[in-house]
Amino acid sequence: MRLHYAISVFALGLPTICLPALGRINQAQLGFGYSGAPGDDNCSVCHTGGLNASKGSVSIAIPKASYVGGETIRLTITISDPDARRWGFQLTARRAANTNSGAGTFATADGNTLVLPNSGSQYIAHSTNGTRPGTAGPVSFDVDWTAPAAGSGGAIFYVAANAANNNNQDGPGDFVYTASKQLEEGAATSTPTLRADQPVLPAFGGNLAIGFASNGYLELYGTNLSNTTRQWAGSDFQGSKAPTSLDGVSVKVNGKDAAVYYISPTQININTPDDAATGPVVIHVSNNGQSSNAATVQKSKVAPSMLTTPAFLIGGKQYVAALMPDLKTFVGTPGLISGVGFQAVKPGDNIVIYALGCGPTSPATQGGVVTATTSNVSSSYELRIGGQKANVTFFGAIQGAIGLYQINAVVPNVGVGDQAIELIVDGVSNSQDLVLSGIQN
Repeated sequence: MRLHYAISVFALGLPTICLPALGRINQAQLGFGYSGAPGDDNCSVCHTGGLNASKGSVSIAIPKASYVGGETIRLTITISDPDARRWGFQLTARRAANTNSGAGTFATADGNTLVLPNSGSQYIAHSTNGTRPGTAGPVSFDVDWTAPAAGSGGAIFYVAANAANNNNQDGPGDFVYTASKQLEEGAATSTPTLRADQPVLPAFGGNLAIGFASNGYLELYGTNLSNTTRQWAGSDFQGSKAPTSLDGVSVKVNGKDAAVYYISPTQININTPDDAATGPVVIHVSNNGQSSNAATVQKSKVAPSMLTTPAFLIGGKQYVAALMPDLKTFVGTPGLISGVGFQAVKPGDNIVIYALGCGPTSPATQGGVVTATTSNVSSSYELRIGGQKANVTFFGAIQGAIGLYQINAVVPNVGVGDQAIELIVDGVSNSQDLVLSGIQN
């Protein structure tokens, strides 16, 4: 940033034009790229009293010897010069391994600073109020820095500061100082802990009493499970393979690496790995090299569950989240949930249901790998609505997804109103006590 403004007109063959001076800054016009970092200018572009040539200094105080990925640390920038009476700065952070790449993000701690918009490395600088005209130094600015994801390595902070004479003019009365400071990445200090009560739950509201299957989804609960919060992104994939680690967080199920879909300090969601084992298996979480306690869960060949959510628990009934063929409108009595589109169905209508844990397919699909083509479920199955067997026109893994199954079915000849719905795969019921809403004649 500049304590003035800079307009780049290199395209016209002219030098950088600087305006106006420190005392007339409009916050919305502040620029970036004046921190003294590699590739940046600094404030001496226009404030020409000298660069690190007078009686002052700028420093960066960091209250920790190292950071942990995702944590927020308050930094203090202190500027001193015995002759200065107005103050400003610009700060950025870069990865030590690649100083062209930004490290973390900034946030204001008070009204003395502002974050400068930029699509690359982020910058934070003084605000108009933060210049504190007429104030003798030293002066300090507090800023909050959120560390990058674990595994990013050391971060280097670069700051350029202007100790100005408060005459509202750029020139020889304003002195510029620069400094940098490196902060190393440290290991996570808190041990991840899976909670004692229900540390593992199946996704889609499944019934853990029937266990979990390969290429299914589990939710893990505890504390210190991760230092960051996010779900997997396209950049985390290696081709069609999902990541087995996000920001230093990984999960082993019966000693095999699970695909990690979502992480947060208190919850992790995983896609379970392929494993022929059945019976009790152990699950561990690792957060940046620290291993959690063990959770023991029953593994099964199949553990079917149909899509539902807590929002579909209404009047003591847990409704299945079935869809019309448009895949936009839910099956159910209109108005069942305020603001959600529902359509009633009648016998003979087609509906779509999503499911998990339905076991092997043909062609085979793999845990943690995006399904290359639509694959039919290999095991025997039935879908029952109101106790009647529904005609299933398709049941299989979905192309382009991981571990997600789709059921296309025709509503059988059943009575009006809500009807129980049950999925049975390889003789195993989903055991969710679900209801299909709003059947009409």
